[in-house]
Amino acid sequence: MLTVIKGRKYLVVRIFGLIFVLSFTVKTDSMQIEDAKKLTLNLMSRHGLSDWEFKFHNAKRIFGTCYHTRKVIALSKELVQINDVERVTNTVLHEIAHALVGRGHGHDY
Repeated sequence: MLTVIKGRKYLVVRIFGLIFVLSFTVKTDSMQIEDAKKLTLNLMSRHGLSDWEFKFHNAKRIFGTCYHTRKVIALSKELVQINDVERVTNTVLHEIAHALVGRGHGHDY
């Protein structure tokens, strides 16, 4: 049985006569796709990357990517939706740093 009480989920499972209660927090502050796009474009503009593009990609293990040759910063749609504003902002700023320092700074190898 799954129960939600004050933003916390409780899963009650009965196995071989034993009762297990598992609890976990429900994330209510996850970022929305359109908000992430606005945030990213705003930060890119503030850091002088107005000539760069922003895109979403479908990666499930890579949150953000900076494509120097195409001048594109991309974020994972799926990972944006399960992370909060702070995490998305930090990822965008990380990718902006990649764009500003260029290739060959050692982080990619």
